[in-house]
Amino acid sequence: MDDRRPAIVAVIVTFQALSWISIALRVYVRFFLTKRRMGWDDVLIVIAMCPVLAQAALQLLATKHGLGLHVIDMDLSDLTPLLHMIWWSGIMFNLSHLLIKLSYLALYLCLTPNRRIRIATYGGIAFVTAVGVTFTCLSIFMCTPIIRGWDKSVLGTCINDEAFLFSNATFNMAADIIVFVIPIPMLWGLQLPLRQRLILLSTFTCGAVILVASAVRINTIFGLVVPPTRDPTWDLAPLIIWAEIEVNIAIILACAGSFKALMQSLFPSFMDGIVTGSAGKTAKSQSRLTHQAHALQSRDRVNKAAFQTVIEASPRPRQDDESVDSREHIVDGAAPTPEWPRMQTTISVHSSKRDSADEGVKNDAEHLFVN
Repeated sequence: MDDRRPAIVAVIVTFQALSWISIALRVYVRFFLTKRRMGWDDVLIVIAMCPVLAQAALQLLATKHGLGLHVIDMDLSDLTPLLHMIWWSGIMFNLSHLLIKLSYLALYLCLTPNRRIRIATYGGIAFVTAVGVTFTCLSIFMCTPIIRGWDKSVLGTCINDEAFLFSNATFNMAADIIVFVIPIPMLWGLQLPLRQRLILLSTFTCGAVILVASAVRINTIFGLVVPPTRDPTWDLAPLIIWAEIEVNIAIILACAGSFKALMQSLFPSFMDGIVTGSAGKTAKSQSRLTHQAHALQSRDRVNKAAFQTVIEASPRPRQDDESVDSREHIVDGAAPTPEWPRMQTTISVHSSKRDSADEGVKNDAEHLFVN
């Protein structure tokens, strides 16, 4: 007999364990290492674990009622309890996504005072809240009366299941993209060494894993409804698995920022080496630039002194018919005397017939005098 229940149980238990470990480490770092009070991002991610745990428990119970088996292999009396658990699981799934995304966005508000990023973050909060609340309500009221959502023997009407699943997955994926794109300009603009900025960016862009899980889940939904499945308890198992992976990876990544402080506490020499290496490269680069600047300044002063010496050592006899021009003296008001040799430059600033070499010398001389 084909059975997907062991795979469902293994995935749920594994990812639940990883999520709870991540949450525990985040709380430990917050209270015992950094000695800071809980922020809204911490509160929201801890609250999110309630629907995440409820979703996992419902899916595990659903395997007891035939989830993961072929329809022909299950007891038909388990169909209504199974549908009831899947109905509740959908509500918990949407609540989980809403709270996790709001936790990410609350963290962004704590990290930056940049007005544009904060406006984008508030816009993301509005979009995520609208999507989460809308699909949570649709999950509850998708049938009239509500009980028809899990008991098809009750007369009533329901919204189109296929349209609901596709739109839910699509809007959740759009919200994921918004959440993981918003912080990229903020992180890249931090005054940190390039290596540390790349590490931060890679941590946040690991959210692409969530997008991959969302894409696979959409593809699984497509396989369920096009054409409509005739073996829902069997074909629904991959959708349950990928939904569990998606929500738990989001929890783990939300707590990943706390892992650095924990690593610094456990392996201080290793982490300090990474940070010091980046800072050392930056310091060496700055030192090299400073040395080059001093060298240029020293060479500039030497060139000025040499040029000034050449000028002062270039006397010429005064002609009787020549008038005194004050522009020929560096010291204003100094009269030419036999003891004070007249100073001249060999560069005529009025000549327009210089060749390219003379023009270059002129530019160099003017640069030295200006500086």
